[in-house]
Amino acid sequence: MITLILEPQYEKKWLGENPSPATFSPEHPPLLHQWRTYCAEKPLIVNTYNTGTGKTKAALLRLLKRAKDKEFHRINSTEDNALLIAPTNELLAQHARDAEQFCNENNLPYRVVPVSRAHLDSYKLQENFSETEVRRGAALHYIMQNARRHDGDSSKKANLYVIKPDIFYYAVYFCYGRNDRIPLFQDILMLCNYIVIDEFHYYDAKQLANFLFFMKLSQHYGFTDRQFCLLTATPNEWVKEYLKRLFREDQIDWIEPESGESFEKTENVQALAQVDLTVYNEQDLQDGLLTLATDMQTAIKTWLQSGDDGAIISGALWRINQTYDILRSTISLSEMGRLTGAETPKGREEARDKSLILATPTVDIGYNFDRPNKKHQNIDFMLLDARSSDELIQRMGRAARVLSKKIKDIPSRVFAIVNQKCYEALKQVEGQRLSRTTFREIAEQTMPPRHILYSYIQSGAIAESFLPIYRLGNMASEADKPDIEQLFNEVKDLFAPEARYSYSTMYGMIRQYIQQDQYYSSMNTFPADPSDCLKQCQKRLEDQQAHGKRWKNMQDAYTWLQDDLREYFTEKARFSFRESFQPPLALVSDTQSLLSSAPATTYDALHIAKNYRATYFEVYEKWQHKTDQQPPERASEALVYCDLIGLRQPNERLQIGLKLNARDYEKLDWEERFVYRTEKYKPTSLYGLEIIVLNNSRALDERVRTMFQKRFIPAFLATEGSRTASQLWQVRRQEQITCYPLTVTFKDERIGQYDAVLGTIALLAWAQVLFYYRKIDEHKAQKNDDSPLIC
Repeated sequence: MITLILEPQYEKKWLGENPSPATFSPEHPPLLHQWRTYCAEKPLIVNTYNTGTGKTKAALLRLLKRAKDKEFHRINSTEDNALLIAPTNELLAQHARDAEQFCNENNLPYRVVPVSRAHLDSYKLQENFSETEVRRGAALHYIMQNARRHDGDSSKKANLYVIKPDIFYYAVYFCYGRNDRIPLFQDILMLCNYIVIDEFHYYDAKQLANFLFFMKLSQHYGFTDRQFCLLTATPNEWVKEYLKRLFREDQIDWIEPESGESFEKTENVQALAQVDLTVYNEQDLQDGLLTLATDMQTAIKTWLQSGDDGAIISGALWRINQTYDILRSTISLSEMGRLTGAETPKGREEARDKSLILATPTVDIGYNFDRPNKKHQNIDFMLLDARSSDELIQRMGRAARVLSKKIKDIPSRVFAIVNQKCYEALKQVEGQRLSRTTFREIAEQTMPPRHILYSYIQSGAIAESFLPIYRLGNMASEADKPDIEQLFNEVKDLFAPEARYSYSTMYGMIRQYIQQDQYYSSMNTFPADPSDCLKQCQKRLEDQQAHGKRWKNMQDAYTWLQDDLREYFTEKARFSFRESFQPPLALVSDTQSLLSSAPATTYDALHIAKNYRATYFEVYEKWQHKTDQQPPERASEALVYCDLIGLRQPNERLQIGLKLNARDYEKLDWEERFVYRTEKYKPTSLYGLEIIVLNNSRALDERVRTMFQKRFIPAFLATEGSRTASQLWQVRRQEQITCYPLTVTFKDERIGQYDAVLGTIALLAWAQVLFYYRKIDEHKAQKNDDSPLIC
């Protein structure tokens, strides 16, 4: 390990006109970047100030300025609504609370309306919301059109919707049901004139393209008064480049820490206290953060007893739960809580007030560890691991925040685990004092960025954005058809100016997907028996026959159907905002609080199998009888039922692989269809996958082993040891992609070994791994077909 000191960090506070005396007292005036955001008039504002310096409040100040310029009494809900997009449920709730407080303090006549799946469900239950059960999409449209029903306050002139990006995406891309997709698209496109996208760096290339597309839509349809405000602490050059393609330089207000501009009426104020930093090489700690927390549990207990508050942050849920299990032998549960995706909302709410918070990346994204009564920083000590430069910078930024604190000279203690390259670079400055800027530069030079798969924007994003373009074309009159084609050309110029995609080609591709979706959208699993599968998909076959399609026999029809389903599910993954590959849920009895604080919950069945020893039950009734637990929310969606017995030790965690029976194929034929894909130039979907354990001879529970078997799962495959696999390895190491070993058995009983990336991320990885490598591997496989295979 090595030690060094991160110096305190200062920001410039604004000493001129106070834009909001109700929010900023004379002792704590706004920062310069908040004032600059308040005054920003250009169509695009990009605030890149550091984590913990109040960028969200800056965006709210801009809303206040817009309202002042128009005059409060002239504000109306047809022209002045605002939209704040928050990437996580935790952040959405936090922003909704902060926005409500800001509007009340400043008498800003905006109604704050939080919008997530849970909020929509709660709105539907409100008295007089509807006389009948309504679809979630219909509820969303209703609340956006009738937001006054949220609080009944007639003094509110307009609405500030705080919304999840998933909901935004599915509305913009016409992904809701037939009756809701057009109204919701119109709501999102037309209702809001000020749009804030928080934590803009958080989104991957595919998600970024969604926001870029919406900005282009706004320009195309003439929303000249619309202003976008992007908040991001760690923007990369790719993001900046695409924004510059969208907006001219004179249309962007870059509000950056190192802007080079000189401002009068400013004074330095301390934002971050000193950090006493201890750094560990990940290669020196067998189980990473778990090992570190175990070794430090006595010190952690001592710090807590002295009144300090701390956090432990890891990118791996299993490490957090293992750490929690170990620490509770010495630390009271009244002092310790978890902020994780597996934790219940109630558990997360209770955890916020605990002295020690154990968290997954839930807290990376703008989360504030609130301790309003503390006179110095809220977090006195922190243990963390990080695999990317973005993670390290974000997690370090959670500690030592003293911007609004009276006491600013108490150092925070941080213990960080980094990769070897970063460790070696920091070793060169061991014992020294570093500025935050220098530390950040070292992190960015020695650790991979969070996202690298930007090649998708140049190919897949065009196909993705054509779905709303197609829908708009169907809504347009004949006279307006050329305008829709012009929109396509503008989007193509944004994403891939040199691409040869034509409007007519993309039209045919998306039309086929929509036709497939009419018949397959409600189907998740398919029987293995050909006759049963044909029967389940009979309407799709009949539709094809009505259009002249003919098959020689049942086997010919089944083969066609399999190809049709593979193509559909591959494309369907493209229209998922987050990862489409989600293992089935397990209904979990957890009386020992090994996974969360709830005695019964639902969670990813694959995660449970890998990390827990459990008793499994064949059906729900047996689970309920044996555990005597009340079913939690989403229990009806579970496929696996279990009772947790204990955590697997780190060296006992199951290593998961996949196997596939391809006995109908010769190896080269199968690889052409599923690996090289030279005719399709995109991934495919696999059917029949089984889960296997690579490091344990004990068999998995049958429901776990076969839970993917009847599903079509998008996949990008690389032959083990190939150039493609080598390139994929580089990508997965940087982007933190999960890659499964896949064993395939062919017609002659020979075995082939492959690396498999599953789900939506397969589309991004495919675009990133050069086509050149796939062609080399295909040629090599054909040349060496007579060579012995692994048996």
